[in-house]
Parts: sequence; C-alpha cells; structure tokens
Amino acid sequence: MRAVDAVERVRQHYDQYPYPYYPWYARARWHQLESVDFKSWKISRGVRDAWIAGCGSISPLMFGRRNPSVRIVASDLSEKSLKILAWRQLLYGIHNVLRRQENLLESDYHEAFDAIDCFGVLHHLPDPSQGLRILAKALRPQGVLRLMLYDREKRKDLEKWRQELIEKSISDLAEVDRFLKERGIERTGDLSSQVGMADALLHPLVWTYDRAELDRLLKSVPELRVRDIRDQSNFVIFCEKLGS
Repeated sequence: MRAVDAVERVRQHYDQYPYPYYPWYARARWHQLESVDFKSWKISRGVRDAWIAGCGSISPLMFGRRNPSVRIVASDLSEKSLKILAWRQLLYGIHNVLRRQENLLESDYHEAFDAIDCFGVLHHLPDPSQGLRILAKALRPQGVLRLMLYDREKRKDLEKWRQELIEKSISDLAEVDRFLKERGIERTGDLSSQVGMADALLHPLVWTYDRAELDRLLKSVPELRVRDIRDQSNFVIFCEKLGS
C-alpha cells in the first residue's frame, strides 16, 4: 500500500470513529491531570510552546486545562475529531489550544516546541521512523517528547483478532461484535466501547514492537536521548533532545 493511500485510510477511519470516546461532561479531576502537567515532565528550559501531535478528540482539553500559560498546537488528520475537540474547548473555556488539521508526515516545524506529546500515533503511520525524525526536528534543544507505542506481547490477542477480521473482510461493528461473541471474547478494556472496539480491531494500519525493535527505532534518531521507558499496558517513552 502506498504511504499516501495508507494515510488516507487512517484519516477515514478516525472520521468514522473519532477516538477516544468520552461523554461531553468528562474533563477529569485536577489531580488526575498530573501526567499532562508539563512541570511533571521536568523540562529544564521550561515550556512556552507545546505540540499535541495526533491529538484525537480530547487530550488537548486536558493539556490546556492543566497548562493554561502554555501555547498549545493540537493537530490531527481527522476533521471530525477536531470538531469534537472544538466543542469541548468551547464548553470548558479552553483558549490556549490552536487546532490544526494536518498530516504529521507533512509537518515542517523546526525547533518550535519545548514539549511534544505523540501518544499512540507513530504506530499508525506508514513510516514510524520518519515520523520520529519529524518530531525530533520540531523539538527545541533540551525539550521533551512523550511517545506511546504498542507492546507486541501485550497486544498479541488483539492483533490476532484484527488480522482474522481483515482476512474475513469484516469492517462492520455489528459483525465484529458477533465475531467476538462467537469466540466468547469479553468486551472489556479496549473492547468495552464501540469506538474502542473499532480502534483496536478495525484500524487499517498498526505496528507493534518488542523491546529490541523499540530500541532500534529510538536509536535511529541520535539527537534524542531516551530518558525513561515505562512498560505498562504499552510502551510509554520520554525522550530529551540533545543540544543547548
């Protein structure tokens, strides 16, 4: 599949199934927003500008609330996701987030941000290493990048089912639900909502990583120094850009 076709299929997927799903009243309690508080990222240069790359429908609301003095660019392929985000911003009075519909692989920022969040995005790109290079270029020296990438071992069942659905040409959620019921698979975790089920099992482009592959990906961009890797349900990585 050509890269341009793959990106278009991903865009169509998120326009059909904006991710993640939360009710309109969801905004999280203040103490629950610590992970999106840039102060907790320990960025020595401080944070004036941040980029939420592949922002989805809600995360910039959380970042904007917890970091009201930071100028935030929130970009996504999906027009539908950005429209939902716009309504959330209006509902909660979040004015420090600028929305942009753009393809990460066509972004051309140069040392524009002190912090970048790219959570669960690189593994849906045709070329994750190219995406990582673009993120590194956009980051200022001593800035911090947070990534989340799929752990192959933790997602082996989801990926097995996703491949089965591809082989059966199943793309309708009602058929997916029937597929799960026939196999006695519980609708928990990623599968507990319609949108989560679509993201886990109907996504057109998914990469997963073992630890060795993850290390190779991160080492392919030498200007980034890995500060921390947390292997939770997926890999969460913090990288700092070298330089001064």
